Parts: sequence; C-alpha cells; structure tokens
Amino acid sequence: DYSWMKLRNGSLKDMVPNHYQLGYLLTNYGYEKYGDDFWQKVTKDASAFKGLMYPFQRAVKSHSGVNFKTFRNDALQYYSHGIAKRRDDITKRETVTNYHYPQMIGQDSLVYLKNSYKSLPAFYIKSGDSERKIKLKRISSEDWFSYRNGLIAYTSYSTHARWSLEDYSDIILLNITTGAEEKITKRGKYYTPDISPDGNSILAVHINDSLQSELQLLSRNGELVKKIKAPAHSLFVHPRFINATTAIVGIRLPDATMTLQKFDLNTGRGENILPPTKATIGFTSVSQEKLFFVSSLKGNDDIYSLDLNNNGITKLTSGQTGFYYPTVSGNQITYSAFTANGFRLRTENLDALKGEVINQADFITAVDPVPVAQAETSSNLLKVPTRAFPVSTYRKGTGLFNFHSWTPFFDDPEFGFSIYSNNILSTFANDISYTYNRNEKSHSTAFNASYAGWFPVINAGVEYTWDRHVPFEGRTLTLNQTEGRIGFSIPLNATQGRLYKFFNLGSNFVINQYQPTGPLKDSVRVNNSNYMHYFGSLAFQLPRARQHIFPKFGFGTGQQVRQRIDERGYQYAGTGYFYLPSAFPTHSIVLSGSLQETDTSNIIFTNRFANSRGYSEYYFPRMWRGSANYHFPVAYPDFGFANIIYFQRLRANVFYDHTKMYYQDKINTEELRSVGTEIFFDTKWWNQLPISFGIRYSYLLDEELQGRTKKHVFEFIVPLDLIPR
Repeated sequence: DYSWMKLRNGSLKDMVPNHYQLGYLLTNYGYEKYGDDFWQKVTKDASAFKGLMYPFQRAVKSHSGVNFKTFRNDALQYYSHGIAKRRDDITKRETVTNYHYPQMIGQDSLVYLKNSYKSLPAFYIKSGDSERKIKLKRISSEDWFSYRNGLIAYTSYSTHARWSLEDYSDIILLNITTGAEEKITKRGKYYTPDISPDGNSILAVHINDSLQSELQLLSRNGELVKKIKAPAHSLFVHPRFINATTAIVGIRLPDATMTLQKFDLNTGRGENILPPTKATIGFTSVSQEKLFFVSSLKGNDDIYSLDLNNNGITKLTSGQTGFYYPTVSGNQITYSAFTANGFRLRTENLDALKGEVINQADFITAVDPVPVAQAETSSNLLKVPTRAFPVSTYRKGTGLFNFHSWTPFFDDPEFGFSIYSNNILSTFANDISYTYNRNEKSHSTAFNASYAGWFPVINAGVEYTWDRHVPFEGRTLTLNQTEGRIGFSIPLNATQGRLYKFFNLGSNFVINQYQPTGPLKDSVRVNNSNYMHYFGSLAFQLPRARQHIFPKFGFGTGQQVRQRIDERGYQYAGTGYFYLPSAFPTHSIVLSGSLQETDTSNIIFTNRFANSRGYSEYYFPRMWRGSANYHFPVAYPDFGFANIIYFQRLRANVFYDHTKMYYQDKINTEELRSVGTEIFFDTKWWNQLPISFGIRYSYLLDEELQGRTKKHVFEFIVPLDLIPR
C-alpha cells in the first residue's frame, strides 16, 4: 500500500511499477472517463504553464472537475480487484529477486537466470538446496535464454563504435560445465534463440532495419540455413523447437490479435494451432507432445497446456498475480510467480493442479479484462487511417537553433548551468553556459557548438572569463580572459560483453587573450596567446544493480594537455579511478588519483586541480592527489512531501585524501592530508529530476599553508554527475 510519491518516483528497496506502467493506467482512465480529447487539453494547458505552481495538476482539475489527488485515486480504484485490495502484510519483505526462465536439466536440477536489487543478472544451477553460479550474463536487451544438452543460448548487446544508434543483438552459446562462451553471429539483430533437441541448430527471431520480422534457422556455427518471413506487419515471438524439423512460434498480427502457429522448417509453411485472439500469448515451452504457454485469456497471466496431437487446451493455474516461464520435466512443472519480492520459483506436480478445460472458441471471444481506450485505432494497424504526404529533400540546415532545456552541472572545482539546443536531426548541438570556478573565484559565460554528422565531431566555442584570481609573485593577480576555440573529438562506444566501454579523444586550437585588472594590472602586460588543447578519456565498467552505489568493478582515466604555440607554457591534468568490489553487495570501494603540472611562470591556464577535501585550493607547478573512499547505504526512506522532493536513499562515505604539492624548483614540497565522512541524500525533485546532495566533515591532518590551525571543516556538497548531460 504505497504512497503516491513512492509510486511516482520508484524505490530502491521495493518493487514498484515504473513511470510507463503507472502512466499507462492513468492515461487510459483519463480517456475512458473524460473523452478522447481529455489529455490533449491537459497537456496543452500544462505545457503553457497555466498556473505557475503545479500546472499539470491544475490542468487535470480544470478538465476533469476533480483535484489531481482524487483523479489518481479514482483511476487506481477503476482497476481495482481482489488482489489490489488484499495487502501483502503476510509476506516478509526480502530483497527483490527475480528468477527468469527456469529450465529442467535433470531429475532435481534447474538452470535459470537470476538477478536482484543487489546483484547483476547471472546464470545459476540449482541442485536440491544448493545453488551454483555459472557465469555473469553479458549485457543484453532481453532476459530470454534457452537450454539444451549443456548449452545456454541467449543474446548479447553491442553497438557501432561511432554511431551508437546502430546497435546489434548477437547469439551467444554458453557451456554450463566449463563456462566457455561462443559468439556465433556478428552484427546481427537476433532475439529469443532456441536450441534444437540435437543441439545442431538454432532458431531465432530476426528483425531487419525496416523492423520486418522473420524466423531464421542457423547452424551450430551461426551460418544461415533457412529464413521464414512473417506476414506483413506481423511479429514473430518466442519460437520453440518441437523436433528437428518442426517449431512452435507466437505471432502478433496487425489487427492487435495473437496466435500460435506450428511451422514445418523444411517447407516454411505454418498452420494455426490457436485461433487469433485478443489475449496475450507467449513464454512457450515443449515437453512430451505438449505445449505449455502463458496467456491473459481469463484476465490474469496464467499457464496453459496444449496437446499437440489434438489441440486440446487446459488452464493449469489460477491466480491473482501472473505466472510465467513454465518448464516441465516428467510430472513436475516449474515456473516463476510474480510476488511483491520479485519473480519467485514454484514447483508443483502436474497431477495436483486442478486443470480447467478450455475451448478453442474461448480464445476467439476473449475480451480485455478492463476497457482499453481507443483500442481499435491505437493498436490495430488495419484501422489506422492511411495518409499520403509529399516527398521532398530535407534541408539539413532546418531548425539549427532550438533551445529546449537547461540543467545545472558540477565538475569540481567548477559549477554552473547550461541551456541546450539541438536541431531536429540532432546533428547540430549548441549550448550557452555560466560557470563559477571556486579555485579562482572566477565567473565565465560561454557559447559552444558541435556538428556530429561526420565521423569526427567538429567543435567550436567562445568563452569570456572575468575576475580570475591567480597567485603571482607572492600576491594575487586578477585578470579577465577571452578564449575562442575550434577543434574535433571522436567519441567511441565499444560496449559489448559484460562491460560498458567508452573512449573519447580529440584536440582544439585555442586563441587566448588575458587582460590584467586590479592593483597589479601594470605589473603584467596584456597577452595574446595561442595554444593547443589535446584530450582523451576512457572508461570500462560493469553495469549496476539497482542498489549499487557504484559499479562493482570498473576503471577509467581522463587526460588533458594544453601547450602554447607561440612561446613557452603548458599544463597537464590527468585523473584516474578504480571501482573495486567489497565484501558487502551494496558497498563500494573507490580509489582515485589526479595529477596537474604546469610550467612555473604560466598564468594562462585555469587551475583544474581538486585539493584534499577540507583544504583551500592552491595552484602549484606540480600537484598530485590520491584518494580512498568506502561508500555504503544507510537507509532507504522512500519518503517525500508536496510532490517537490522525494528521498530514495541515505548513504555515507568514509574517505582519506593525500595531496602533495611542489614549489617552483619542483623539489621542495608540501603535503595536505585529510580524513572524514560524507552523508549523501539521493533524491528526486518534482517527481522527475534526480539530485544527490549532502554534507561533509573533514578532519585535517596537516596545517593550511597560510598557517591557519583549523582541524574540523564542515561543507555542503553537490557530488559529481549531478545530472547526466
């Protein structure tokens, strides 16, 4: 019985419907209750901010006649049934854990895919009461896998290195005994593969670039043997071998119905074994001349069996929440049952199930358990009006400037905000930003643009900085600075296997002018300088489970070099980090380091070095820092108020920082060390914006260079990656 803000924002400890699932119910209710134009009127008023505070809620009230709280409560009550009113007070809360696609591999052994809010998806074998992990699953766009004769077949995601929207889904074969894997396709678009009984063939759904669906029969080494095209505007789902030459396949038809067909793989011909129905059908498995599948025929996702000899149908389960992934061996059936703690395994004797005989005609007359608004036109492709549009060449310069959003950012020691623009093709992007550098107490405004239609991304920009404070001969020099730049970058995404992999490299030519101001303006002349800026970064890391603060393994580095062209002057700045596993599944160990070095007389380049926490910032010719961090969760409050702020997690970090700084001779040094703790609040603002903020306590182990004797420092902090940009 969760609060509205918990339903709206989600939870890190409990299974809560996401924004799509919840939004679908509210949207459907709005159409059904208030008419087909209800949401058009609501979104028009809300986007125009009619009523500055809570414009969406005001728009709902204006066009429904009830306040938003009443509207949403009425909507959820509209879908209410027995299970919705019976709270899970008898179920002990446990870590949400899901068991997907259990399959029998022996008399009392199962293989399945398991993941939880604390762990990444991995394949396991369960024998009796013992469980053995086979291997971590590769990054994939689906949970499906099939098993036969010691092999698991599933799909793995990868992407084009430069054009990330061009992605792939390839078939992987995993040996459950040795853990060895074999990728049998390359740059394919395969889904839901099944292994033939003899293990020599693979049957999978293939989707081409035009979103056309076909069955492809592949040999054990990935060679195409045969392909069968789906009917126009139809989609194949969940193929399963019956024997080496026959398969069962689900088909989603263009009139928003589904059916099951038996295909002769030699001839490519199929015949219906179920009539087209509005009920959903899927998650098939075959055992002993019977087909087991899941359908919503009676208003709930239940398991059915179909006799392949006479097409007789029996409904095996009756529940109020869904049952999925049936697998049968002998007289035992195992499946996953949906619970508040995730999809959990159940095993029963088939003889003990009180089956209900179902007529084929029941599928023909199936109706939706609740009314679906605009069902005939929204999901039935045959009822969508056909319209003809003139064809003309698209001008790539159309709508170059389209400012659409703004976000704050924080990249220590700089923070500010940016306003963003993208053209329709998203090949031309630009932003206007304001930045404050807390090291130098400077302000800057900038305009940046990039064109990404070519392999290298072309970048250009101009930035004006004022009131820079720079150490100069024992005093502080203030100056204003203007920079213009043009250059390129090559962002690469090599994600595949079990790691996300990102690379970026590039260079800029920069024209720089600084103008001294203040009392020392006559001590330094106005200077025009040109320099090259070279940069590169890479990152490798595992995905994160829902409760992981940081990945359980990963590393990355970023390197920047600025080199003057016309005279002596340079700056090097480099960072690196490691994510390491800990003894506790939701705890994170993070080791990081940074190094900055510049020539002893240079004042052109901004100080980009973050000192040990708690200390003031300094700009020495050479500085390095090492840090150790131990992050752990404290609580998951799942609490919010006024639809303004929602607290998902309270977490802490214990840290140690060590900075060493070198004077101009780069021999004499100073050390600044600190230890402390940080408390972070992971929140969502206005039910939408994820923001983490916190407080920091630092105990200084060394004195500040100015001779101050403070030991205890408290700070308000906004962590890195405030908002993904």
